[in-house]
Amino acid sequence: MKNKLFIGLTLAAVLLISAIFSQPTAAQSKPVSCKVSKNNAKFFVRATEKFIKLKKGTLLSWTIFDVQQGLIVVKAKVGKKWVQGEILMDDTTCN
Repeated sequence: MKNKLFIGLTLAAVLLISAIFSQPTAAQSKPVSCKVSKNNAKFFVRATEKFIKLKKGTLLSWTIFDVQQGLIVVKAKVGKKWVQGEILMDDTTCN
């Protein structure tokens, strides 16, 4: 009986903690639009695994809100296409 109570309370605590910590990520699910703030900013295109240079003012769509060593994953408007890749957060107006 004690084991069932302990397991039930542990499961309830884990579910409560996971619900509390999942709220901020759900609130930021809306994409953020920003621009490139530095001319000739290096942009790593994931599909081709090559770097391209973006002009100042290029539109960016930030949908994955995870910063890894100053890099953010965004979609950049290159010509008429949106291309997914990585760029330094300091080279953008994204916050």
